[in-house]
Amino acid sequence: MADPTRVSQYYRKKLEQHELTPEEWSAVRYAVIKHTLIAAATTVTLGTSAFLYARSRSWTRLQSLSFATAGNVVGLSVGGAIAMESGMKTVQERLQGSGSELLYLMDRYSKSTMKERLGAQEGDDLSAYDAAAGEQTLSSPRMIRVQGSEQK
Repeated sequence: MADPTRVSQYYRKKLEQHELTPEEWSAVRYAVIKHTLIAAATTVTLGTSAFLYARSRSWTRLQSLSFATAGNVVGLSVGGAIAMESGMKTVQERLQGSGSELLYLMDRYSKSTMKERLGAQEGDDLSAYDAAAGEQTLSSPRMIRVQGSEQK
């Protein structure tokens, strides 16, 4: 059986090397724009709130600005985490049903890393799916469509 670490690394490498189709570019661009705005709004909101809170406490301007900077850093990290997670879901939703290879690779990478984090057993289903590196290209949605059209 394949080592779960190797499986997740294999899919990560495949994702890094994948060239996006126009449909995939559209979905990714939409998610980046939408969720960057969410992250920016979270950052501005927490930074401004921290600054106004500090000013209400009659702190000096320097103390207020340092508190606002801390609010911006927290807002950026929280907004970034939320945007990353919801951005990936947005890409998945927009590509659902299209047979996108990106969607397939994202799904396989997600499942393999989850198995890895949960301490996958040697006989788990994920390891059986893609034990060898060559199997992925034969089982991807795009290859299945091509093989199906050749058989007709």
